[in-house]
Amino acid sequence: MSNSGKTDKAYERTLKSWAKDFMEKHPTVQHNGIDLSLQRLINQSTFDLFYGPVKDGSFGDPAEGDSDWDNYPGFQTACKLISDATKDVPSNLYIDTDAETWQEEEPEYTEKCPMCLGLDECSSCNNAGVIDLPWDAWWQVHKPDLMAMLLGKELARAL
Repeated sequence: MSNSGKTDKAYERTLKSWAKDFMEKHPTVQHNGIDLSLQRLINQSTFDLFYGPVKDGSFGDPAEGDSDWDNYPGFQTACKLISDATKDVPSNLYIDTDAETWQEEEPEYTEKCPMCLGLDECSSCNNAGVIDLPWDAWWQVHKPDLMAMLLGKELARAL
């Protein structure tokens, strides 16, 4: 396996971990005084997008008699609720594939020189007090890609 493959897998694992963390912090949405599971609403809306409309009383409606669909507010309302619940998705996320961590702020690409401890007194850092860190482990992920990870590409586009 090449380094690129390892990086790709670490990138995917880290992005999935971020998505899981986001969903754990935003488990429900409020609609008409009822707490709705955000994940269930995403799943129902995706089903509705592909196979809908649901809950319209038509013959063969999958929601007919299924209590899982009782509180489904319909596609347009669900999209609005999902959009409101995901407003905290950052514009950019920075992923470190070496440490498999993420942060919302752009990373610093320098650190104190370990030889002179940042005192600008050595040749290791050319008397700058800092050394450059490699950039190859950091990846910038934009909001559309984060939304696609949370919702799926099709539902993210529908919002």
